[in-house]
Amino acid sequence: MKKRYCPDLVNQAAECDANYIRLLKLMPNMLNDTVDRGGREIGIQTATEKNILVKISVTERFKYTTCLSIYLRSDSCSSWIRWPAIQVRVYHDLKTAEVSSFEQHRHLQSRYDYPNRAMYHPDEKAQLNRHLGEVLSHCLVNGRSMEPLLLDWI
Repeated sequence: MKKRYCPDLVNQAAECDANYIRLLKLMPNMLNDTVDRGGREIGIQTATEKNILVKISVTERFKYTTCLSIYLRSDSCSSWIRWPAIQVRVYHDLKTAEVSSFEQHRHLQSRYDYPNRAMYHPDEKAQLNRHLGEVLSHCLVNGRSMEPLLLDWI
């Protein structure tokens, strides 16, 4: 009999906490109520894709929670390849951030029986949070801001 998947809650919490820190580095004004919903655009050049644009937008803001949308777009990609849209919920009181929706898939569970009707992996939520961490880490290491430079001293 196959052993049932048991989530590693410590590693999952550590990944979500690391994603919170990564998001704060990419969006240092995320905690301010004055930040507009326009968000932040980060450009990345990779070996396989010429230009990838990562857009992080604030969709909702509450006292202790901020909801973000993260979209990836590439002009050089074929029309049949579509980058995923990720919705992230950032909990400021807990200092953690987790994927709340991925390509319209909401209410993700920590563990799924396999096989299941939706064909989710047993650790689907953990994989999505790791994917978010990889995207954010790549933006921190290889990204460049696409916002115009404002010079206050002129």
